Amino acid sequence: MSELLAATPQQLEDVLSKTPVGATTSYSLTINYPLSNTTFLMLSTSELRDALHSLVITFDSDQLTHCKNSVIDTSRVFFPVLRKFHIVSQPIKSITFLSSNFPKLEELNIEQPSNHPQKLDLDLPNLKLLHMDHIYVTDARKFGSSISRCPKLECFSSYKLWGLGCLREHVIIAPRLVDWEMQRADDLEGLSFWAPSLVGIRFKSCRELRLVHMLEKLPPGAWGPEYQYSGEPSTYHVSFYCVDLPGCHGNLLSSKRCGDISDDMDDFQTF
Repeated sequence: MSELLAATPQQLEDVLSKTPVGATTSYSLTINYPLSNTTFLMLSTSELRDALHSLVITFDSDQLTHCKNSVIDTSRVFFPVLRKFHIVSQPIKSITFLSSNFPKLEELNIEQPSNHPQKLDLDLPNLKLLHMDHIYVTDARKFGSSISRCPKLECFSSYKLWGLGCLREHVIIAPRLVDWEMQRADDLEGLSFWAPSLVGIRFKSCRELRLVHMLEKLPPGAWGPEYQYSGEPSTYHVSFYCVDLPGCHGNLLSSKRCGDISDDMDDFQTF
């Protein structure tokens, strides 16, 4: 994969006008300045989009002081082959990523958007990795259903993901989920999982957490073949720090699937 870089609007214009696109070409594009929605739409209709496998938008948040109309709307674009989407500081209207807009997306990383996204709405059949960092979602009622509409999801992590207190319990249906970590989800109250492949689950400084439950069977629903699971559910290991997991409702620690239990802070990732 060839790497492209644009640190200014002129450089991005040059990239879009001069980069050859063929049947076998693939590109990774990094943009180092705040993107307007008009430019984002232009990128999504350019020839480059048909060869764009990775898109990273990252910059110092101080650059936003000189920019207007820099909130991008992911519901109005189409990236047919994009596998990775990663933003840092870039304001985003909503965390809306659907199969009709991002059919091949495998990795989604949203860090420190300089606004409060309106809602969370995912439907990504190929997503494997999801990370969210320093985000307050105005309406996060679809958190559970969004994760559940990503049946290939293997790894989820978050740091300071806020707004989840809108519901007392979010239900996660994730047949391939292997690893789950949440830090500083300050208003999160409850989670229930059907995650037969889970190996590791970690909570740090989620002080309002009152319920973590592991469902034994796939709940009734219109689940397709991608949600089917055969064999014995995996053993999982639990880590917690500054969370009263032993005092929580649910069977996370009492389930026969529960293996090691640790309260070692070193078990956690550094974000």
